[in-house]
This record gives sequence, C-alpha cells and structure tokens, in this order.
Amino acid sequence: MMPSSSATSSSGPFLSKAIQKHDALADFTQVARMVRFDVVVVTRAAGGHADARSLIAAGRAKPKSLATGYGSGTGQVASAAFSRAAGMEVLSVPYKGQPAAVTDLLGGRVDFVSSDLGAVLPQIGAHNLHAIALVSNKRSTILPDVPTAAELGLSGLDLTGWIGVAGPARLPAQVVQWWQEQLKLSLNKPEVKERLRGMGMETDFLAGDDFQRFVRAQYEEWGAQIRHAGIQAE
Repeated sequence: MMPSSSATSSSGPFLSKAIQKHDALADFTQVARMVRFDVVVVTRAAGGHADARSLIAAGRAKPKSLATGYGSGTGQVASAAFSRAAGMEVLSVPYKGQPAAVTDLLGGRVDFVSSDLGAVLPQIGAHNLHAIALVSNKRSTILPDVPTAAELGLSGLDLTGWIGVAGPARLPAQVVQWWQEQLKLSLNKPEVKERLRGMGMETDFLAGDDFQRFVRAQYEEWGAQIRHAGIQAE
C-alpha cells in the first residue's frame, strides 16, 4: 500500500513528467481518502490587505501592482487560479518551499501567498497573517469564518488538498474492504482527529465509487486550472 494524495493524483500528473507516466485510476486501486486540507490565501496582518475584497480591488485597479509568492506546486496553481478568477494580473515569485514564501510575505516583499493550511496555521493563530479566502467551495471547520472563493463571487474554483491510501491495480475486493475498515476506525479516534486538526487537516473519509469520482473530478479540476495558468510540467 502507498499514500495517494492531491500532489500525486490531482496536480502531480500535470506538474511532474515523472508522475505523468501513471494513471491515478487505471494504474492503482484508490482505496480511500483519509483527510482533506484547504489551500488558503493569506496576507500579512501588519500593513497588508485585511480581506479578499480589498486585495482584489487593488489588483484590479492596477495590473501587476501586486506580487504573490509560492513555494510549492499547489501554491503556484492556487495563486494563479485565484488571480485569474478575480480578474487580477499579478507578479508571481517562486520560492524554495512554503516557509520561504511566508517569510517574504511577512517582510512585505510579496502581497499574498496561497498555501496548504497546515503550513500557515501557526502564523494565522499568532495573528501575523490574515486568512482571506479558501480556494475551494466548502468552508473549513478549522477556520469557519474564512469565505470560500464561491462566496466571494469567484466561480469555478474548487481545488482541494487531500491524502488517502492506494494500492496496486486490481487489488482484491476483500483487501480493499479490510483497509477501508481499518482506516475508518483509526480516523474516528478523537485523538487522531485532534492531532490532524493541529496540522491543518480535517478527517474526511471517502471510499468506493464516491472516492473514484472524487479523484477523477479533482484530476480534471486541477488540470483545467494548470492549463489556464500555462504552467508546464517539469
């Protein structure tokens, strides 16, 4: 068995030539999703834009006046998708990792960052960063007051981060069922839920045909956004 995730099965096939060699559904048995995590747009609390509408208004008023930093493929795609949906033309600055992008955001060298929630949750909790939008269509139970892209009038954005378990293609049904049962039992433990929430993740078990449809839908959604942004696989 092996981990399966948005990095390997949603965005990865479009960002990595190595991953392109495999089909997430044909070449593997997608057993179950364990957790989901949000991709969140953040600004600095000190002198930055306090909410998404302020950021978007500034970006629309003066093209290329705002800069976004990204330290991961997820962040690159999410920032590009958010900017495009908002009608903003921004400068994109790559970093070697999400911490470096956040450091420059705090220092005022970029204006916003799109990041996995877990990477910025401590700074949000310390009130150093404002979480201004989720690049998905579902509110977070960890940050329940942060609006989704759809609630901000930015339609067509539903980029979800997730982690699950996969196995070899044509895995026997009884093996799949055993793994699903064990995963479900583990995820229902309060201490597991709490630890995952501290890492910016929510337990969100999904299996069977529903999980297969989810994997396919997220593959198509990430692929569409990556094509729109003109991002090439490396």
